[in-house]
Parts: sequence; structure tokens; C-alpha cells
Amino acid sequence: MSSHIFNESTLISSERVTGTNVYNRAGDKLGSIEAMLINKASGQVRYAIMSFGGFLGIGERYHQLPWAGLAYDQTREGYVVNLNEAALKAAPVYSREQLDSYDYAQHAAAIDTYYGGLDGFYSPHQQALRSNGAVPTGQFKPGNDQRV
Repeated sequence: MSSHIFNESTLISSERVTGTNVYNRAGDKLGSIEAMLINKASGQVRYAIMSFGGFLGIGERYHQLPWAGLAYDQTREGYVVNLNEAALKAAPVYSREQLDSYDYAQHAAAIDTYYGGLDGFYSPHQQALRSNGAVPTGQFKPGNDQRV
């Protein structure tokens, strides 16, 4: 699929997102996007699966990051997430086998609760929407912030 069919500069093919590096705000590479999980009903990306560690796919581990917490950085040509090393180490992490059988309908709230509890993970606009209940957990609708 060619990306030239899109006429909005903020759109990107999922093929181009896969493999994109993820950094923290300090500029440290945390991992790369392995996959994106899309809500079947709304069509919105809900999670980015970030892979890290391992060698040639052996021993690799995965974090399910709420998509709304990632911001694209054109300078780095990658996504930036507001996570320090301690928060990342404490975050839910899974093997490929665990990820393949993960029940999002039953357990996605635990992911949203963990990241929603981290100060600064979401933009102030997103956090305000989450805090006042305007957007239910797990159903963030992008606003005018520069998240892509």
C-alpha cells in the first residue's frame, strides 16, 4: 500500500509505524513499535505494542502502551513517551505467548489504570478529559494536541 493516497500530513500507513523507535523524553531508546491494536468499532488505535530486549526475537518482551500517551517527534523520527526507567520497569510486561492470548476485554483497564496513574504520561488535555470522565478509560478521542 502506498502512503501517497493520503492527503493529510498526519496520516501514516501502519506498515511505516511498525518498527519505529520509541524514546523517553531524555532521548533514551526504550524499544520499537511491534504492532498497533485498533478498536474494531471506532477504528481508533488503542495501544502500541512496544518490543524491547531479546536477540533476533528470542527473549523479547512487550509493553502495551496506550496510544494516546505517545507523541511523534519529527527530529527523532520516532515516538516519545513520558516514562522514566523506574516506571517502565514497573509497567505490565509480557512475553509473545502471553501477549498472543491476552484478553483485552477483561484486562485492558489494568493497563489504562497503570499508565493513567503516572504523572505526565498523558498530555494535560488528555488527562483532563480522563479525570472529568468526559472520555471513559480506554476510549480516548484525540483532540487538538499534536499526538499522531
